[in-house]
Amino acid sequence: MKKITYKLHTLFITAFLFMPIYDVLAQNPTPARNQTKSILITGVTVHDGINGVYNNASVGFKDGKITYLSYVDQSTPAWDSIIDAKGKHVYPGIIALNTYLGLSEIEAVRAMNDYAEVGSINPGVRSIIAYNTDSKITPTIRSNGILLAQITPQGGVVSGTSSVVQLDAWNWEDAIYAGDNGIHLNLPSLYNRPNRFAGFAGVREPQGDPVKRGLDQIEEIKQFLHAAKAYAAETSHASTNLKFEALQGLFSKKQKLYIHCDVAREILAAIDFKTE
Repeated sequence: MKKITYKLHTLFITAFLFMPIYDVLAQNPTPARNQTKSILITGVTVHDGINGVYNNASVGFKDGKITYLSYVDQSTPAWDSIIDAKGKHVYPGIIALNTYLGLSEIEAVRAMNDYAEVGSINPGVRSIIAYNTDSKITPTIRSNGILLAQITPQGGVVSGTSSVVQLDAWNWEDAIYAGDNGIHLNLPSLYNRPNRFAGFAGVREPQGDPVKRGLDQIEEIKQFLHAAKAYAAETSHASTNLKFEALQGLFSKKQKLYIHCDVAREILAAIDFKTE
């Protein structure tokens, strides 16, 4: 009995000691160092996003940039390192759009969710400020070929601004690829969407025609944007309106407006919204 107990204790301690090591090996959160030597990868199938697919091609890069493709460049520059990758495939890096990667780590823990703010009109919310480059999810995403992501706030009617980040960075300032380049608007629903929580804890279904209610809400959003545009046209203001200030990039065309909708009726309303 003593011998068995001793072995179990030894096994537990050994497993406990190696668990942190495996956790470290499973993740690679540290950004890569700057490339110092040129590298040529030969014998690969290249999936070019513009020109198609090329077999038995070569890709060369230095200083962190692709500088050579064998099917478009016939020169033979010298390379510090040559890697034979016959049978492998090379793809362009993928951009993950409309994601709250880095804004939520454990959804069941409220303190770890930074993708939505209280209130419905939040144009001043900047998702990039809350972006966590130390997220343990990011290395997993990056190892699957996703190299950039559009970090997008969620919730409300006007959620705030998104930014495009590269996923190999020390902090959010280092991660920015295109900062605060889009404002996100969630178009009100134009069809009857039953509330699954209705009847529970005092939650009630909204009364009336859901389409009319949605159109009324869209009209309110239009009036809000008309007021913001008038504010932008003024050369001076008696008082500062922070929500209107946050929308200035839309009217100067430095920012894009992303409208989120679900069905054809809402897409048509979004087109009409943009036209007006």
